[in-house]
Amino acid sequence: HYEQMGIPKLSKSYANITLEDDPKKLFFLLKNNNPEDVENQKTAQEAFYRLQILAKQGNLNAEYYLGCCFLEGHGVETDVDHGIFLLRKLNKKGYSKAAFMLHLVNITEED
Repeated sequence: HYEQMGIPKLSKSYANITLEDDPKKLFFLLKNNNPEDVENQKTAQEAFYRLQILAKQGNLNAEYYLGCCFLEGHGVETDVDHGIFLLRKLNKKGYSKAAFMLHLVNITEED
């Protein structure tokens, strides 16, 4: 049913991960994952992996959503420090969404 929401079907082959994958849709899948549904867990793990690959490829949106995943514990154990680290890195690149999220969690560059 994720395909009906516009979320791409995740294949077993990670070689097909491209910049065309939509980080926002992958984050949405992770955010709305039901941890009690085993089949969903496999899909969520693939979505998180895809998001990591996109971030490594330089996709700023993927880097942002990856930081949010760590902050909020979507697809990964909550790690606020790592989430803030990723968002600060983006903020230094001038990515405005990162600055806004840091503001929401009450983090300044001096912290």
